[in-house]
Amino acid sequence: MIRKTCLVSGVAAALILGVASSASAGTLDQQQTSSSTDAGLFATQSVAQTFTAGITGSLDQAALLVFKSGTPAEPLIVEVRNTSAGAPGTSVLASASIPTSAIGTAPATFVPVTFTTPSAVTAGTQYALVAYTTHVTNDWGGWRYQAATNPYSGGSGFSTNDPVPPMVGWNQQPNNDYAFKTYVTPPPSPSPPNTGQPTKKKCKKKKHKHHAASAKKHCKKKK
Repeated sequence: MIRKTCLVSGVAAALILGVASSASAGTLDQQQTSSSTDAGLFATQSVAQTFTAGITGSLDQAALLVFKSGTPAEPLIVEVRNTSAGAPGTSVLASASIPTSAIGTAPATFVPVTFTTPSAVTAGTQYALVAYTTHVTNDWGGWRYQAATNPYSGGSGFSTNDPVPPMVGWNQQPNNDYAFKTYVTPPPSPSPPNTGQPTKKKCKKKKHKHHAASAKKHCKKKK
């Protein structure tokens, strides 16, 4: 049986309350910024976006184009996970939550989330951003995505009706990609090797003066 993604519509337009990006945020790595519609976020539906890391290092921040409907109390939980056969896996590599006070009622800007304990990522490896909430009805809000055009080639959108935290039952949306950004801090550069020649100590030889005592022979004349 194919499970359909529930779309949230009719959200009143308002200025989003953004959260300042953390000073610890790394370099912008992956992003997909287009959006045409949204998928609902609530306790019986979670969504995810897979992505391929372009920088090896620590993924310390992400940003999602999300919004809330009304005044829900439950925060939005965002996780970085591994992937299994291209779908979100069950290994949580980093986790954080966005309070609803930081989320606006219209998707006007990306909402950042900082991972206190960053996720180690490797360039060329695929991971997943998973978003869910414990809100029990379908009026919490949603995550915007670009439908039908497959704008991001490094991953895909997914949804599931698995109870939170979602672990299985991910349904791929092969031509849909959720709007997201990831930030990665590369590892520190290694110290350059010491290519200089080792300093050679010059040893000075002490010159010893040899004072040879000249022996004087006294010859006695015979009378």
